[in-house]
Amino acid sequence: MKLYNVYRLCKRYIDVIEPKNIACKDGKTYELENWKVLVKVFTTLEKVPILKEYTINYIKMVPEFVRKDIVPKFDPETARELNIIKSKIANIMKVIIEFYESMNISSGENGIDIKLPPCKDLKDYINYLREFDFVLSQCPFLQCKDETITLESVDVGSNWIRLAVTSTSACVILSNIGILVDRAITLRSHYINIQQQEEVLKSTQLKNELAREQKQTFDLLRKAYFDNAITEIEKQCGDLKDGEEKGKAEKALEKLCELIDKGAEIYASIDAPEEIQVLFPEIQDNLELSGELMKYLEDKESEDTDEE
Repeated sequence: MKLYNVYRLCKRYIDVIEPKNIACKDGKTYELENWKVLVKVFTTLEKVPILKEYTINYIKMVPEFVRKDIVPKFDPETARELNIIKSKIANIMKVIIEFYESMNISSGENGIDIKLPPCKDLKDYINYLREFDFVLSQCPFLQCKDETITLESVDVGSNWIRLAVTSTSACVILSNIGILVDRAITLRSHYINIQQQEEVLKSTQLKNELAREQKQTFDLLRKAYFDNAITEIEKQCGDLKDGEEKGKAEKALEKLCELIDKGAEIYASIDAPEEIQVLFPEIQDNLELSGELMKYLEDKESEDTDEE
């Protein structure tokens, strides 16, 4: 799924990168439009190794004394250099998009991309799948009679799987998954901190009244964190029916916290509406490119050089 995520970034931002955004105002001074948006996009595209140097150089090329301006102004030579760099970035992005789409890999419907945590063996892999299955099938916030979650594909050679969400109405499940993931990321540090303190307490092998009081304090803290989180989620996703649903929701959120802490990643698919994608985190890791794609990029560059 590494290639897919490179593709999704390129597909998402090509319409921002490709248009010309430098205009000459008086024959001597050039203005850079959409600068703040470009900085944000280039910072994201730095995760793609082949684009990193170009995106950094583009930002550095803008004179430092105007970088904080909404519309930076500079001389013709700077404008020419910036246009060359951005054209190179756009061309690479278009080649990556072309390469991926030529593989005829269906990205089909709205859905989510899940990266399982690193697995030592098949048992780990199966256990992580079971944990995700519990979250998706048992969490009350993710049950909707008009929508279903199905397995769309498993990425060969990686820990990525893609799930499709079929819907006849609004993307309720996708939206709620995004809200759950956001809340789990927020809870994660508190949850893991409590777990670590419990491990320290166990290692001391204390079994006196003080140890029991500390254990009760940890349990109360954990319950308070999750009660508050569920209350906040209900405000966005709707109220739960009873205590049983609340228990399932808390357990699903706890499992999600653990999975994310172990290295799981969850994103909305490239086909999901923009309003859904913003509910999910941005891709964090650097995105490696396959040797096959690098060869394809080199061949395309050679073809362009020959044409010139």
